Amino acid sequence: MKKFFTTIAAAILTLSATAQTSVWGYYTGDFSQLEGIGTNSAGTVGQAMYVPGTGSFENAVIQKVKVPVIGLTNLSGLKIILGANLSAPTVTQEIDKTTLTGNAYNTITLDAPFTVPSTGAYVGFIFTVDKVSTTAEGYPIMLATNNDNVEQGLYLYTGTWEDYSNGNFGTSSLQIEVELPNQPDVIAYFGTIANGTTAAKTTSSWNVTINSDGKQAINNIDYTIDVAGIKESRKLDVSIPAGLLQKKEISIEIASPEAIAPYDVKLTLDKINGVDNPQKEAVSISNFINVNRLVQRKTVVEEFTGTGCGYCPRGWVGMENLKKNNPENFIGIAFHKYNTSDPMYVANYYPTSSLGISGAPSCNMDRKMKMDPYYGTKNSIQNDFNYYNAIAPLVDVTVKGTWDETQNIVSLEAQTEFLTNGGSYSLAFVLTADGLTGTTSSWNQSNYYSGQTGLPEDMAMFGTAGSSVKLTYDDVMIASSYSSAGKNLLGDLTTNSVAGNTQNTEYLLTLPSKTTLKNAIKKDEVYAVALVIDNKTKAIANAAKARVLPIEEATGIEKANGTTATPTAYYSLNGVRLDAPVKGINIVRMSDGTTRKIMIK
Repeated sequence: MKKFFTTIAAAILTLSATAQTSVWGYYTGDFSQLEGIGTNSAGTVGQAMYVPGTGSFENAVIQKVKVPVIGLTNLSGLKIILGANLSAPTVTQEIDKTTLTGNAYNTITLDAPFTVPSTGAYVGFIFTVDKVSTTAEGYPIMLATNNDNVEQGLYLYTGTWEDYSNGNFGTSSLQIEVELPNQPDVIAYFGTIANGTTAAKTTSSWNVTINSDGKQAINNIDYTIDVAGIKESRKLDVSIPAGLLQKKEISIEIASPEAIAPYDVKLTLDKINGVDNPQKEAVSISNFINVNRLVQRKTVVEEFTGTGCGYCPRGWVGMENLKKNNPENFIGIAFHKYNTSDPMYVANYYPTSSLGISGAPSCNMDRKMKMDPYYGTKNSIQNDFNYYNAIAPLVDVTVKGTWDETQNIVSLEAQTEFLTNGGSYSLAFVLTADGLTGTTSSWNQSNYYSGQTGLPEDMAMFGTAGSSVKLTYDDVMIASSYSSAGKNLLGDLTTNSVAGNTQNTEYLLTLPSKTTLKNAIKKDEVYAVALVIDNKTKAIANAAKARVLPIEEATGIEKANGTTATPTAYYSLNGVRLDAPVKGINIVRMSDGTTRKIMIK
């Protein structure tokens, strides 16, 4: 499923509440804020959302459903479905297409009011695309892509119903008009605070959301904060309108304990406007962790791309934007494995499947979340970058890369410092290159945006270009410590970290032997990258990047003429440092910066 490339403004939250009747949905803005997705083919498609049956929604009665409909020319078989089972709905109501308005929300009055059972129910809308004559008809499922993912907030139908609430498409845009006989005057609860990293014995501010579903506005709250078992009662003036799904973000100061260890933070919303909160047992619990010092994260974006990928120009733009806008914190690794005819194709790297990627252009950020390299998870990858880069790391790392005299082998050194206790980590090395380009047609980037109008400003050049375009490529992965099977040839750094301890790792990487790529590499635009990987989560815990330097520039020492070079280190052919030479071929680093291959019998 592909997103329809369009510019979407920020979603607007507007709720209507009159007595006990409300317009409700995970999105309640207007049609113009929606974005279409689909399969770009004819067929039956649809969307649905889950409506809870407890709390404010106990005995809720749905009277009307608001459905977003695109152009009507090639659509048929429009139906609203309701029930506890999407595949076997209780209610199926056909809609006369002549009563609908295209490219707008349409409010449909149900033939009979539907009472939501205590177990909850699904509300959905399906229709058939008879043929695809326009781009919009290829992407006809209008979603609230600006919304954050909500559990059970999005189900999609493309032959079968599937839960896409964690698929980074946002939420369903369906809306309902619902009567809530049991809606309380006031009711609210805290959202969960994201896991955080803090320095011991410091006070920090954290944003937390108050969610309100009451009939009355909220003017003040009383809440309790519990930090590692120490409780404190607090009062806060806050302005939240009446109605369902009202939200207000507040800042809460948290004083961290002394121990370099994880600790819990619990928030309980006790009173609203001086009245006991019906949901005060709803507690936000998050795991925080203390470190001995705070350091800046370097966020890694690994992009799957290739010259044969016609949609990859937007990935090229997205990565260039991140590089330009975040020069101190962005580490890009573009691995060109989409097509083997790509002159930058290198097989030895982390498996695409392990990154959760199956198509290009795609990327993964810190090996935590796969996303589009231009859109990100919503409409701008910069927003995702800001989120992940703000997470303080549990390790610090530096890296150095040095050319040997032939400038074919890079000697890599990384120092990792553990900032807390108990973590398990491994290390991987990567070489990237900037400024890669060539004169033959194999270097040209395939371009499916040729002839398209209305593209964002940073994509406009591809609309006026031909079906292939000459580019200069940055952040291209040219070598790594991974094998062609995706195995990291370096072992664990530690299985039980101790705060303040450091570990040094050395490795050798050789330039690719493919002449086309090797000749395009500019030796002053090659970079060493060290990735520290959390063995438990498989995410990148932190990273470092540095330009590879000649031996003289790296050490600041001029080699003396007439001296005899002596061995200083031995490495296997895979680049792993050896304690002593072994039988077979060894790579030897000499005191003058050169490397040699020797055979030990």
